[in-house]
Amino acid sequence: MDIVDNAQEAFSRSKALVSTALVLLQHDGGTQFMNGVDGFTFDRLVYQLEAAAMLLDEYQALFLDAEKRMRSGRNTSEKGLASAA
Repeated sequence: MDIVDNAQEAFSRSKALVSTALVLLQHDGGTQFMNGVDGFTFDRLVYQLEAAAMLLDEYQALFLDAEKRMRSGRNTSEKGLASAA
């Protein structure tokens, strides 16, 4: 497994965790959550998780674009080496 596969797996797992958290929270009916001294509302938590999911999508799209460029660069250099031989 190379770095590209590891990154893709990390994106997939992160997205799955955020999606699962959203589903679990949305089944709770909007009660107020408390975290130690700091309290925050259900809506704010859902908003933050949705924002995290959108960021993961954006990062994954950027990574896929970089991966395509990297692979096309590798293919171009391999073709150049083959034609030079």
